Amino acid sequence: MSEIPKIKCPRCGTDMHYAGGPSDSNLFTMVCPGCGHQSTHYCGSKYEQEQERALKISENLGAVISGEHIVYTSGKHGSTYFEKRIIYSHVAVVSEFCRAIAIRFWMKNIQVVVAPEVGGIALSQWVAHHLQEITGYEALALFAEKQPLSRKEFFLRGEYGRLIDGKNVLVLDDVLNTGETAKKVVGVSRGAGGKVVGVGALCNRGRLLAHDLDVPCLESLIYLPMDSWDEADCPLCKEGVAINTEFGKGAEFLAGRSG
Repeated sequence: MSEIPKIKCPRCGTDMHYAGGPSDSNLFTMVCPGCGHQSTHYCGSKYEQEQERALKISENLGAVISGEHIVYTSGKHGSTYFEKRIIYSHVAVVSEFCRAIAIRFWMKNIQVVVAPEVGGIALSQWVAHHLQEITGYEALALFAEKQPLSRKEFFLRGEYGRLIDGKNVLVLDDVLNTGETAKKVVGVSRGAGGKVVGVGALCNRGRLLAHDLDVPCLESLIYLPMDSWDEADCPLCKEGVAINTEFGKGAEFLAGRSG
């Protein structure tokens, strides 16, 4: 490293010493000469390279679908889609992506990671795992469930509220479109007494910023802005392009039309 950072040990306050790091990584290790505590840190800002790599991996796996007529969960139409289920089927990729998210938040003293069910459960587990691996401190992995009746609102079951109360919370979501799901999980986390320090996402396709989610910080591994239109304004509908029923909500949309 060209410049060794000055970092104090979080346990005893002693100035930590640089202990090196892998040559192929942005991570480096510091060790405390007083108590022996070690911590891993992130140097520089190679976020753009990481985003390019993540996008390339996603494209190679077939998770980025383009040139189609897609109906999104929001009801809007578009031509591009990010299929998170393909990512979730590759455990090593999920781990790598979640480590990249964890690295962006390691300095925030994250104590609890919360994500919406169902896919977000894997994210919370892996990000919490990597946060603990990087910092040496435990991060709890929780998930918010959908209300049984409405299926639109979220809640924290049982002891989860107690585990969040007074803790620094990182909220995760796999794909950000309108951001409504992330905002609801942020809301229930704050309602349980948690201090939400940020939101992390695999893919930001809605051009969202931190203030859109009412959080101090938003980090997205993949930034993939996608144009979308209301059905009445959709150019693909006007051109008669068939709606894709394999991805997104196309099948439900057509079923509702025929009904």
